[in-house]
Amino acid sequence: MGRHCSFEVPLRDNNFDYWVPMIKFFFEKANYIEVHCWNKEKEIIDEILTEIEDEFEIKDTQKYDNMTIFKGPLTNEIKKFFLSTNILSTNIITTIDELKWFSVFLRHNSVLCFCSSHWGTEFFVPNVSQEDITFIQSIMPKNIKYLIYDSPIIES
Repeated sequence: MGRHCSFEVPLRDNNFDYWVPMIKFFFEKANYIEVHCWNKEKEIIDEILTEIEDEFEIKDTQKYDNMTIFKGPLTNEIKKFFLSTNILSTNIITTIDELKWFSVFLRHNSVLCFCSSHWGTEFFVPNVSQEDITFIQSIMPKNIKYLIYDSPIIES
């Protein structure tokens, strides 16, 4: 059995201050990343293609429900892209106050270890430790409700 944690941040309460510390924390547990963007988010896709295209395998956008999916090893260049000092300003936020990336999945080998979905408002952390829970709760807004439950260990 594994312990899992899921939680949501209401968009109206969202300033995304938690997002960089959280992704940095889970980068240390991961060695593979997958990023989903809607095809209509051309500016965001172009930014990834310009900044770190060589780091990713790019999936065929026509077969994935109008999404562009980037997958690949979690390299230092990808980490720098997500953690650059520019990100600490508004560079992770779109003009409509959403996180740039629709979904970010982190894995260690084939095992999912972190998921940020719906532009950084919904989270799932499988196989979570008490240390993970304590860290998450320390950086998230105080009004967040967490669903923590036991179920079989999740693998991809």
